[in-house]
Amino acid sequence: MKKVLSLSRNRPLNSKFKNNKVACPAKLQRSGGFTLLEILLVVGIISILAGIVIVAINPSKQLATVRNTERRSDIKQIDSAVTQYYIDNFHFPTSITTSLTEICDTGSVASTTTAVDGTACGSLVNLSSLVPNYIVAIPKDPQGAIAFLDKLITPAYAAVGGTGYQIMKSSSNKIITKAAKAELDAFIAIGTTTAATSTPEAEPETYTVTYNGNSNTGGTAPASQTKTEDVTLVLRTNSGSLVKTSYVFAGWNTLANGSGTTYAVGANFTTNATTTLYAKWTANPTYTVTFDANGGTGSMSTQSISEGSSANLTANSFTRTDYTFAGWATSAGGAVAYADQASYTMGGAGVILYAKWTAITHTVTFNANGGSGSMSAQTINQGSSANLTANSFTRANYTFAGWNTVAGGSGTSYANSASYTMGSSNVTLYAQWTAVPTYTVTYNGNGNTGGTVPTDTNTYVNGTTVTVASNTGTLVKTGHTFTGWNTLANGTGTDRATSTTFAMGGANVTLYAKWTVAGCGGPTVAACWSPAVSDKAWGPTGVITGVQGNTDGAANTTDLVAIAGNNYPAAEYCDGLDQGGHQDWYLPAKQQLIDGLTNQFVTPGGTVTGFVVGTGYWSSTERSDGPGNDARYAGYYYGAVNSYSNSKDGINLQTRCLR
Repeated sequence: MKKVLSLSRNRPLNSKFKNNKVACPAKLQRSGGFTLLEILLVVGIISILAGIVIVAINPSKQLATVRNTERRSDIKQIDSAVTQYYIDNFHFPTSITTSLTEICDTGSVASTTTAVDGTACGSLVNLSSLVPNYIVAIPKDPQGAIAFLDKLITPAYAAVGGTGYQIMKSSSNKIITKAAKAELDAFIAIGTTTAATSTPEAEPETYTVTYNGNSNTGGTAPASQTKTEDVTLVLRTNSGSLVKTSYVFAGWNTLANGSGTTYAVGANFTTNATTTLYAKWTANPTYTVTFDANGGTGSMSTQSISEGSSANLTANSFTRTDYTFAGWATSAGGAVAYADQASYTMGGAGVILYAKWTAITHTVTFNANGGSGSMSAQTINQGSSANLTANSFTRANYTFAGWNTVAGGSGTSYANSASYTMGSSNVTLYAQWTAVPTYTVTYNGNGNTGGTVPTDTNTYVNGTTVTVASNTGTLVKTGHTFTGWNTLANGTGTDRATSTTFAMGGANVTLYAKWTVAGCGGPTVAACWSPAVSDKAWGPTGVITGVQGNTDGAANTTDLVAIAGNNYPAAEYCDGLDQGGHQDWYLPAKQQLIDGLTNQFVTPGGTVTGFVVGTGYWSSTERSDGPGNDARYAGYYYGAVNSYSNSKDGINLQTRCLR
């Protein structure tokens, strides 16, 4: 066609027609070629027909191709608008950064920071300043906002309200516009210079950033990264937990010896070159372990250990008398935290370790040494003193006299609960005993003319209770009556009635039979008892006289009569009685009254008369355990002789006097 046109329009006709004028029809005037409009129309029709055919053949692929065509057109519009904006304002829109970022979907709305759907642009690039002077509306990707991470240019952003197109400003002040959602593995991007020359660019170069552990002793280096030309790369962190003994990880460096360029973890990397980044290691600081004797003696040098490193502690060389070394503590009073020469890991500061000591202990064993009972062994620290455990052994008829290191007492002696200083070995202490003096009770017939005295074969220690024997050997003395025992032969000592008890003193005791001349003074002689009278009270209540003797009615009567200001009718009656030519009458004591009643009603052949069954008779003995209101009386009741107590003035009982 072009050739035809060229010939008909540019070459002359045959020479024979050179001077001839040929008249051509009007329609032949256009036979020289087609107009540009006609050509474009034909091409368009052919393209449409071809597209219909192709779409029919592979509809999904061809639709993706159509969308890619629209994307190329869209980013060209954006690129042209940004370029014109720069020409007019000498700078790019301020929201464009050096990181590839999605453009906010502001549509045809100018001067706003809010997307059409109401979502704030936030970190997205807001190009509303281009509308409407540089572009009618901000185009939007046919498939909407970005919803996935881009594999070629990073970082990519997925955000509600985005256009699906990205833009950035390179370090060389070049604008890169990209269709992030290009399909069919197409790379659709445009770069522009500051001179506003808009030309499509080839796909950017990519570089590999590799990480090296650089003599690490543990962990793994991060995976390598792909760096896109003029796109900032965020470096990896120490995600593989790289470690190196005695060193601290300090980031990345372009040289293994650390003299190159240093990058912190997560830093921006802009170098357009394949690079190996080496782990940068900083040697740990060194700190000291100081050893404190903590009561011991000797000296130890400090020990230096790098932070984070472990080493066995220096062997202990301190000593302490009577103690063994138990280990190290982090405080003077703390518990053992590290054994001798244990492994120690240094922290971020020096430390003081305090020696811990365990006292050497020995036991004191207590030996009863003839005694009985049990005592636990006592533990005492070597070189320390403690009071010995109080003795709990016993031994009949012996008193504890202390302890001795020898059973026979020839060693070192210690008093009960004395302070004891422990030596270097266990010890046994033997109880020492002192025999307790024992005493005897001997009975003496005191002039008896018949019978035998009782025999007490017991021995008694001071304070032991003695029971007085009865007249078991039927002692008799002509013309006399046996009335008990007395500590003196003449009867002026202490009376000891039969079957009563007393406490043994610190000497042997002899008890003498006590004899009362027959005919008077004895309970078996009727003539020695006065007839009974029944109108006598004992005395006033509420007054404790202290007249409580059970065996000596004469003494009791004398004491009662001598009390001034009080009236004791029964005692005063007997004291003043003059009968049968005798004035030595007295109110009998409780035991004397019981003896008289017993002879009357119990003892066969008894000679006392005048006592009536079921009748009470006053004694001169006051009740010893009462409140001061009662006195003792006796009588034959319910087939036996018994003593009782009654109110001193609440009742008038029978009164019989004895001499």
